[in-house]
Amino acid sequence: MKFLAEKYPGDISQNALANKIKTSAGSVNTIMDLLEKTHLIFHTEPYAGANARAKKSWQYYFATPSIMHAINLKFGFSSIKLSEYEGILLETLVGSNLVNLKNSERFFDFGIFYDTYKVKKQRVDFIIKKDFDEVIPIEVGHGNKGTSQINDAIRRYKAPHGIVISDTTKTIEKVVTDFKKVLPNANIYVYDNNSTDGTDEIAKKAQKFVKEGNFVGMPKNYTNRNEIRWYALNEFLGS
Repeated sequence: MKFLAEKYPGDISQNALANKIKTSAGSVNTIMDLLEKTHLIFHTEPYAGANARAKKSWQYYFATPSIMHAINLKFGFSSIKLSEYEGILLETLVGSNLVNLKNSERFFDFGIFYDTYKVKKQRVDFIIKKDFDEVIPIEVGHGNKGTSQINDAIRRYKAPHGIVISDTTKTIEKVVTDFKKVLPNANIYVYDNNSTDGTDEIAKKAQKFVKEGNFVGMPKNYTNRNEIRWYALNEFLGS
């Protein structure tokens, strides 16, 4: 678990873990399977054809960012920069919620994959797909995040739309306007979950580019805030 907590999700394979703890790949496979069954971790598979998918490694995430952070607090942090570490925690949070939605009885089933594009810096964080529907690329933004990855993924996969999830208000206006430059005919939605960090004001500055979504947030004391994510994603996946 400590070894997993020190790494990027895509930087660990079962063979590498087997070498680290000096055991067989089969034993590691059993361990990882048990960790998944006890809901401590989850995995995403590569978005590729059947043959390529069988050859590529899975990417492993902790079930929640708090588990990863607790392990690092206990055993010490790796050499990952703070901004990158925070980005991994945010990516883990998004992946965890996608898994929860996928497993929810009130939501339809869909696959969660990672991008296998040959140019690593142009890969998005997640790709979701329902049956024979078109894919939806998802890029998780932390800090000063641009739009090149999501725009490139939309073009590559001929996706009808993409999702950018950000934890900052600093780049919202830039993301919206950059999107419109690259995809002038695209509809752009900004979902603000009743935030208090000025997201709504910044979105208004770019309002001439933004269509108002049906979902506009819920009170912070709402009893089940996971429904917020359900409605936001359902508008894209269910359309």
